[in-house]
Amino acid sequence: MVTGGESAIRAAAYRDVEDLLDSNPDAIALRQQRACLMGLLGRRDEAHAAFIELLGVDPKNFGVLNDFGMFLFSGGLRGAATVALKEAVRWHPDDSVGRTNLGSLLLTGGEIDAARAEFERAVELDPSNPKAREGLSLALARLGDLEGARAQRPTVVRKASLIAPLSRSSPPVKVLLVESVIGGKTYAHDFLADPAFDVKQVFLEYLSEGIPLPEHDVIWNAIGDAERCANILDAAPAAFARSNARTLNRPELVRATTRVAISERLSRVNGVVAPKAKRFARAALRTDDGPALLTASGFTFPLLLRSPGFHTGEHFVRVERPEDVREAAAALPGKTLNAIEFVDVRSGDGKVRKYRVIAVAGRLYPLHLAVSERWKVHYFSADMSENEHHRAEDRRFLTDMSATIGSHAVRTLEAVAEALALDYGGVDFALDAQGRVVVFEANATMIVPEPEDGERWAYRRAPVQRIYDAVRTMLTA
Repeated sequence: MVTGGESAIRAAAYRDVEDLLDSNPDAIALRQQRACLMGLLGRRDEAHAAFIELLGVDPKNFGVLNDFGMFLFSGGLRGAATVALKEAVRWHPDDSVGRTNLGSLLLTGGEIDAARAEFERAVELDPSNPKAREGLSLALARLGDLEGARAQRPTVVRKASLIAPLSRSSPPVKVLLVESVIGGKTYAHDFLADPAFDVKQVFLEYLSEGIPLPEHDVIWNAIGDAERCANILDAAPAAFARSNARTLNRPELVRATTRVAISERLSRVNGVVAPKAKRFARAALRTDDGPALLTASGFTFPLLLRSPGFHTGEHFVRVERPEDVREAAAALPGKTLNAIEFVDVRSGDGKVRKYRVIAVAGRLYPLHLAVSERWKVHYFSADMSENEHHRAEDRRFLTDMSATIGSHAVRTLEAVAEALALDYGGVDFALDAQGRVVVFEANATMIVPEPEDGERWAYRRAPVQRIYDAVRTMLTA
């Protein structure tokens, strides 16, 4: 049985998954997460039935077979679990994770030679898989090959990185990185891939109240999506209260970063244009009264409609006319939709310039400027790679943000970061004709990818390194 607090967190995650399934009821991954959460909530018969139903839809699905095997093993059904994991390996023989899990199960049952074979194949497939190497080390030790066992323990091959490590001679900082099984995370792993940190990654739903938290110096709450993970963010503070260590990006601060909340909060910041945003029932917008509902709430056309909990432009459309509302709402998933005011931020040349800054411990760091002909702008899809003039603008922004956007805009962004109060977050924005800051998005989910290889992107390396250094310094402070 789960305890009250533990059950509340898992029940909150279950409600979030149910909400997401309203948007996409046939999503195998979401149904798989729901089955896992049923098991965690003690609803094992329902969970078992849910896994069987999923296998009826897709009997070769690796994620379902793998999770079903682990679910069965957690209930003491080792034989059935072995069958499920062998099926996962049968249909996905080149998956290192599947072979690692099967090897672990075989090891617990005393099938040492069979376990060693699975671990060896897992290491061959992915030399950087630490669990496979750990398992292989255990299997070799039990077989009497102590030298071979020792050889596996320190050997983890990491991908070469252009990011310089943090210069630090003291013992590693113990970081407890807390995520959710339903996703919506801050991409913190790259920042922590450094000898200065000893990272323990845990999923909030699996933290048991009766078991102490892994040893840590600081907690990083990496549950960053306030729309996808609303319920679990509401329940999370009880789990974090078990520690006296500092928590980065406290759940209650992240919870206040939905698009509607950000619009309301930042509209009170001097110098900010915060496009109006409001949540509507999707069913209401699919009726003939939908346009009237929008205009009664102060919206004009064109406007934007977006399904909550999605990013990178997914399920996000511009609606030009009132008569287009019904069709647009019907094409988007979910019980509710965000209506967002459309602010035309085209420059004199007709192009849209969208900037991103990262805020670390309240200080701003420019990350990129994306220039595009389209209203929906993302750096990866903008006209940057083949346009040297656009890259030159990006370089100027990264080199001297104040000179590029103006000192007043920088001060406005500092006020935005102060209002967010996140230890780590980002702001996507543009400048309107009056030089005001138009905030599109401000939250904890924004990533800082390493620059691509090649001389054309060399100018981005130092600015990205500065962000990595700032995050790592914050963690070691």
